[in-house]
Amino acid sequence: MASELATTVPVPEFTSVLSNIRRLTASKLAHQAKPAQLLTAIEATLKTALPNEQGPPYSATAYFASLVGCLSKACAPGNKDADDFSDGGLVPAALYLLAAVAPETPRQVVVNQQAALVPLLVGLFDKSLAHPPALRSLIAVVTVVLTATPANGLNGSPLLKRAWNHMLELNLDSRPKVRHLAQEGVRRTLSTPVPPKIVAGDHPYLPRARDWVASVLNEEVKGGTSQAQAKKVKFAGVKGAVMQGSEDMEGKRAIWVIQGLRGWVNVWGEEHLSELCTLLLALPPLPHLTPQIYSLLALLLSPPPAKDADTPLTIPNQLPNLPVILNALISSPPHSSAPQDQIEYITALSSGMIKLSQQDAYLCSNEFFSKAWTTLWSSILVAPASAPEARRQAVQGLGSQGLIRYCISDDMIARAIEYKIQGGSLDQKRQKMKPPLLTKIISQLEKAMSTQPLLLQYLLPVLAALISRLRYRASADSQGVKSKRDSAAYTLVKDLFVEVADLRSQPSFEHKEKVDDVIGVAFEVMGVEAVLESLPLNIEPDASGKPPQPGRAHLLPIMRERITNDSVKYFVNNLVPLSQRLFDRKVKASEGGRAAEAKVWEVVIGQIWDCLPGFLDLARDLREGFTAQFAQLLSQLLYTQPLLRPPILRALSTLVTSMQTLSRSGATSEELLASFGVDQQDAAQSVTYLKGFAGEMLAVLFNVFSSVAREQRGMVGDVIGQWLSIMTEKDVTDTYNKVTGMLATALTSSTKQQDPSLPPVSHTMLDLLIILIPHLPASTAMALFNAASTGNLIENNDAAIQKKCYRILTKLIESEKAAPALQGEAVDHFVNKLADLSANVGVGAQRDRMLLLTALVPKLPKERLHVVLVLVTEAVLGTKEVSEKARNAAYDLLVALGNKMAEGGTISQSLMAGADGPQTNGDQQEPAVDAAEDAEMQPVADVNANIEEYIKIVAAGMVGTTPHMISATITALSRLIFEFQDHISRSTMDDLLETIVVFLEAKNREIVKSALGFVKVAVVSLPAEIPRGHLKRLVPALLNWVHDHKNHFKLKTVHIFERMIRKFGYDDVYKCAGEGNEKKVLEHIKKKKDRAKRQKAAKSNGDGDEDEGQVRKQTTGSAFEDALYGSASEEESDDETTAQAKPAAKNAKGARRDKQNAAYLREDEDAPMDLLDRSIAGKITTMDPSGKKRRRPGQDAAAFKVDEDTGRMVIDESESEAEQQQKPSVGDMVAGSAYQTALTSVDGMRRDDKGRLKFNKNTKRGRALEEENDTDVLQDVMAEEPSKKKKAKKDVEKLGSEFRSKRAGGDVKRAGQADPFSYVPLSKATKQKNPNSRVSLTNKKKGSRRG
Repeated sequence: MASELATTVPVPEFTSVLSNIRRLTASKLAHQAKPAQLLTAIEATLKTALPNEQGPPYSATAYFASLVGCLSKACAPGNKDADDFSDGGLVPAALYLLAAVAPETPRQVVVNQQAALVPLLVGLFDKSLAHPPALRSLIAVVTVVLTATPANGLNGSPLLKRAWNHMLELNLDSRPKVRHLAQEGVRRTLSTPVPPKIVAGDHPYLPRARDWVASVLNEEVKGGTSQAQAKKVKFAGVKGAVMQGSEDMEGKRAIWVIQGLRGWVNVWGEEHLSELCTLLLALPPLPHLTPQIYSLLALLLSPPPAKDADTPLTIPNQLPNLPVILNALISSPPHSSAPQDQIEYITALSSGMIKLSQQDAYLCSNEFFSKAWTTLWSSILVAPASAPEARRQAVQGLGSQGLIRYCISDDMIARAIEYKIQGGSLDQKRQKMKPPLLTKIISQLEKAMSTQPLLLQYLLPVLAALISRLRYRASADSQGVKSKRDSAAYTLVKDLFVEVADLRSQPSFEHKEKVDDVIGVAFEVMGVEAVLESLPLNIEPDASGKPPQPGRAHLLPIMRERITNDSVKYFVNNLVPLSQRLFDRKVKASEGGRAAEAKVWEVVIGQIWDCLPGFLDLARDLREGFTAQFAQLLSQLLYTQPLLRPPILRALSTLVTSMQTLSRSGATSEELLASFGVDQQDAAQSVTYLKGFAGEMLAVLFNVFSSVAREQRGMVGDVIGQWLSIMTEKDVTDTYNKVTGMLATALTSSTKQQDPSLPPVSHTMLDLLIILIPHLPASTAMALFNAASTGNLIENNDAAIQKKCYRILTKLIESEKAAPALQGEAVDHFVNKLADLSANVGVGAQRDRMLLLTALVPKLPKERLHVVLVLVTEAVLGTKEVSEKARNAAYDLLVALGNKMAEGGTISQSLMAGADGPQTNGDQQEPAVDAAEDAEMQPVADVNANIEEYIKIVAAGMVGTTPHMISATITALSRLIFEFQDHISRSTMDDLLETIVVFLEAKNREIVKSALGFVKVAVVSLPAEIPRGHLKRLVPALLNWVHDHKNHFKLKTVHIFERMIRKFGYDDVYKCAGEGNEKKVLEHIKKKKDRAKRQKAAKSNGDGDEDEGQVRKQTTGSAFEDALYGSASEEESDDETTAQAKPAAKNAKGARRDKQNAAYLREDEDAPMDLLDRSIAGKITTMDPSGKKRRRPGQDAAAFKVDEDTGRMVIDESESEAEQQQKPSVGDMVAGSAYQTALTSVDGMRRDDKGRLKFNKNTKRGRALEEENDTDVLQDVMAEEPSKKKKAKKDVEKLGSEFRSKRAGGDVKRAGQADPFSYVPLSKATKQKNPNSRVSLTNKKKGSRRG
């Protein structure tokens, strides 16, 4: 039994679920605490029963078996817990845990426990009906049991059938959570394949579900809701449970049934869908029920999707009574007052029409199309009372995704064209003929556009969809259709299209983008020639010098985006001459000084040539339009017009690729001719025709490639490669010989480059060789491989040449064209040659060299894996490169070597010894040796290649003589254990960790830095049991560096401890720390984490959003880089205030950050702002100037003193200290006047308009002015306030001073005051109003004597 319980390992999600339940053991809520306590008790029992298993958590099987036994005991007769379904009851707690455990339990385990479990579950339905939490858990468990049971078990178990009936009845429960869970259970049961089937469908309980749905809907159809309201639903003998008894019950039963039916209607069965649709249409038209009916019908009537191997077919193919359903839909459209009903109705009707067009196209187009069109057009789209959202949905149902696209047949179009041709322009002739349906539709559309302009925004998309459908061409010969003018759109809607296009020229027209869509579709369907014939561009001025009106230059950008599969001849004969005439006007405008006019013509010329790629995409008349003269013109423009170079290059690329793609198309010739006017044979002939231009075109492209800067060569190189793909092998070889000849000349020539801004010729030729590689023959490719790997190329002193040579070798190896050079001893020779060059690799070429070796490793033969030892050293040292790209390439090389070793093979020791040769010296040795020495001289046996051996090879670098090599080896091992941890044995992992602990105690910081990275990767990525056994040595070794701030050792070590505590627990890590003071770091980490948890909990319990202020963790895109370097802790400082302030400074919406990053311009009130002035940069500020000037009523008054008794403001006459501090200092005054003094003093100088120095004149007036200024400054210096160190002397207020005479020596009697000395205000001496003031009662100075 114990072995059965331990068969599976819990998944992380399951572990998380149990952990969330377990932490609620002490909860005050009974429905939370009881399951947690029960889980704890079960885990305690499992710990005793399964002593060899590590837990909790244990396997789902163990939990499931224990919970089934617990539930059976709780439900036993006579047990007091059997009827206790309250929040703290045992049965609800067991059901809750079963609902969490059952989905993770293996299917066979559930089946084996059915005999004991199913009777319990069925009996609990009656008791739990009045307790929703227990009922929800019960539904979840029953769903798992039903989905796990095979077909024979479902058919032979009456209890399971009874449980299924309960599930169906609960689909009508008035409690939303219970009902939704029951609906989901029915869906999962019917949609899950019954074992051993792998595709859903034909479930044994499906007939019962269909009958139940039909019975409920029939009750709603026949008796409405009156009978349903009075009906009491019985659940296995429990009477009196009424679903709903109020008037709000109207239609709810049908709504609930339809909502649940949407989840499993895909397995309903095609033969029964007709009955279901009939029932749905017969339901009463209730407000909330009707949208649900239409939505379900739209799902049923949707056309079947394309079959996919991974996705089963969910929509039925055929509906026998589809015409009846459509008739019922057409005859009962919803009222315009219910827009949501209309939206669902449109979707259902259009889906049904599309499905009918696939079942019976004739019946759809001849009988139902006119009815459906009239319903959607008259009742919804142009109806006065329709809502905007209903009209938008009607546009979709009629337009590009509805009737026009799928239901208009070619016969309808042909009849309309015939009527148009035969009727001519005479109305009387047309009246004698009955207009076809499509003609009537076009007339309706035209009339609505002229009479209802407010509906143009809805009618224009319908017109665009109609033009797109009218691609039909009535006349097609064996040569294929060559002109788009023959399209039905040109015949039927040209006049209407012209009227609509002219709407765009009206200034007040609002829907220009919709008109542009119509014009764009017309360009695609009718062709450029037909559209521009009806809508001329009117760009060139006439004889009077003014362009014709209306101007339609706006058509050029639309042409650029929408043209395809058109006539090249039209572009050559019409648009090219137009661009030439406009170019002449541009030249004349430039010569006449009219720069703005010249710029306008330049822009128009560029727009014309931007259309060229569209004309050359699947061109209909390529051989007639793409002539030698036109090719010569393109060559000249590539040389002379850099602005036109991008569109011409795109056109040349499109020209080749489109014809190559069409020539390899798998469609039938008839389909291609009908769609594009050309087929595979025409495309093949066009490719052959283009081969005649390939040589001259490549010469032009090579010259352009050589004349442009390096960053502009990408597009030119792509075009060169595409034209090389259509050349013959002989032409490619000749081109290769020319390029190599120019390369040899450039390498041996000492002539300097004429244009230093361009790359050297040797670099250009090497770039061209890289482009040539995919198209070279095998023999030529081998010659290039030998040339690039020897001689003056790969050994060149120029690092750029080395880099390009490595790229050439890489592409040759990847293309399999250098396979002969990688066989047998040739591999050893090539690898040894690369190893000899490792010391002379130029700066910047390391990455490309690593990429070459990475491409070489998969091509190594399995019997030649001894060369891995040669490559490992360079790969290991590459992890210490300065360039990040080179380091990443080195990591990739290490992984590639590991994958090669994992594939198996042989590391031949004899081949390695043979490569090194016999070791001899000059000393004389004895000719005879004993048997033991002879045995030692025997070659060592070969070694099988695997990951373990590879790790040993790499780990040998840890015995290196330099710290750099040791550090690189440890870094390489970090990458390898991260990548291949599943293939490395436990003993090897333990040996590596023990060795790394030794290096953690080293004195060299470079070694320690790599060792810290290794430990971090091990803690983060390896299983917990591997590092756990080394904590006793790892923790003390790491604590030695916890106080070292250099190289961020402290931050790295603290983060490693954080990950350790998270993975192993604080207690396990803390007990390994020893007795030193360093363990306080661990205590600090724990306190910080606890504080963060409390803050997070407080934040989640607050009113704010939990996610506010949280920033999504950024990754580098590499899992190893994230494990090695990714750490939020390493970016934080040790200051707690800073660490706590960072989250508070971040806002989810970024409002505060945007405010801090905002910039403002200070604007002078008395002068206009000149943005072109150089001094404008000095007016930039991060403070909002408007905030300082904004008035704040009531705030300024708070700065004044207020009398407490009267409430009046008190304004002191004396100057406050703050005002005194605002006075400029003497230094500021002198410095501020220095510039003025330099201009006005007699010793000053200035510059005139020509920049020459002019000294001021020494005049009497100038000397007097300078003396006056100096006097003013001196007075300011003398009047400056004393130093702050000296205490300011306070004035003593004398009593009776208000009676003192200003001029005489006695007192003065003033009007309105008391007589002198008759009233003395002694209140001043009490210091009530001003405690800091000094008052003299004797009016004598301090220290004076009497008489």
